[in-house]
Amino acid sequence: MKIAWLFGLLLLTMSILVSFSNQSEIVVYFLDLPDGEATLVQGTNQQYTLINTGSKASGIYLIKLLETLEVDTINHLIITDEDQRYRANKDLIINNFDVRQIIDINETSHYQRTQLTLSKEPASIHLGDGLTFHVLAVSNQPRASTNVLTYNNQAILFMGRTSITEKDLTNLDKYDFQIVKTAHFGETFLPDRNILTKINPDAAIFFTSAQNEANNELLYYLEEHWIEPYFLEDIGSLIAIFKDSDYDIEVQFHTKNVKHHINFD
Repeated sequence: MKIAWLFGLLLLTMSILVSFSNQSEIVVYFLDLPDGEATLVQGTNQQYTLINTGSKASGIYLIKLLETLEVDTINHLIITDEDQRYRANKDLIINNFDVRQIIDINETSHYQRTQLTLSKEPASIHLGDGLTFHVLAVSNQPRASTNVLTYNNQAILFMGRTSITEKDLTNLDKYDFQIVKTAHFGETFLPDRNILTKINPDAAIFFTSAQNEANNELLYYLEEHWIEPYFLEDIGSLIAIFKDSDYDIEVQFHTKNVKHHINFD
């Protein structure tokens, strides 16, 4: 199992390095980990943002992937949920990389000089030229958040275990939502289906969880509205490459070891 994963990692790395060589592009890499959620974003000038760190079982895989990609500095480490499948490797990342700023949904006194608390104040975090992370909603029970990553006129909705309304998206009406990251491994239909209808994305991302299965009602909705579901457990890591007003999706299939390229123009 580990050998197969590392072989897939090598193939992925080759395609990712080619993609990353163009500095005018923004690359969002949805990481296929054994358990948990983590997303790597490369902005301009080799600035990296890591959103979540996966579960404890995924620590070695996450470190190996980042090292293979020659990531030395993480400009922003963002933790969006209190569940361990989002945050278990936070200290591991901090101890192995030069992390410049930490933005965590949980308050802590361990990293006072570098850590901010993820909240709606401030509601937007500047990550680089044209690249912004917006906090839409934060819940206390459970402690979780829903967020949006925007680049120029394009956006990715990172759904979390919160409720959000159409009003929450009012300030983001100018953006074209291409991708939605499903809430909490797709186990529930969050947020309200009217939100998905409003933003009308092309693709929905499902991270891998050893504890949860995707909600059937959500899957039916995606099928009915021609939103392509991507289960990282089945297809491998997914790379979204944004440039100007267009974007591409690249997928690495585990079993076939063949890269499938989909172009949404």
